[in-house]
Amino acid sequence: MSKLVPLTVIKGAGHEFIPLPQGENATVADFHTIRTKTNAPAHITSGFYKIEAGPARPAHYDFEESKYVLSGQIDVLDEATGITHHLVPGDFAFFHVGSKVKFSTQSQGFAFYAVTRPVRAPHPNLKGREEDTKSRLRREGRAMTSEEPRHNIDGNMRRDAQHDLTADNQFVSLAMTNGGSADAISEAIHNASGNGHKSITKARTQTS
Repeated sequence: MSKLVPLTVIKGAGHEFIPLPQGENATVADFHTIRTKTNAPAHITSGFYKIEAGPARPAHYDFEESKYVLSGQIDVLDEATGITHHLVPGDFAFFHVGSKVKFSTQSQGFAFYAVTRPVRAPHPNLKGREEDTKSRLRREGRAMTSEEPRHNIDGNMRRDAQHDLTADNQFVSLAMTNGGSADAISEAIHNASGNGHKSITKARTQTS
């Protein structure tokens, strides 16, 4: 793999309301799907499963599914064994091609799933909610660009101030070398930059 690929992020995906279809007590809500880049490409679709008390919901799988219960409670009758699994938050179930089950609940249940099929029922409140990575990078890039000149300017100002102070001290040293005469110091004051006036004044006082 030679190319790095950004993540896909959907903020707050699990907080959005999922309405049940009229007359139904369960639904899927697919919110992300891709065609895989593997050697044998397949769809991978992610979504939420919501079920409320009511009739059992049969399902005969012609795709794979991983299901993870987030809240409530979901009963799954596995017709291959006759066992009913009582799934609660933190429980995981994998459904194979050929699995045949019935979903039900005594109250309500909410689960996340990943399946190897295309979208069937899109989540009504998560359309277009994927983060725009390119826009975010551009925003952060502009912020970094706008910060960079300020740092450079501040650094240049500090370097210029240090240079001026060094030059001023050189003028004062020259004046004192010439005997500290009033004319020499006056000339040093005239030639020095503003940043060194305090140093020059101090030198003049010392030679008085």
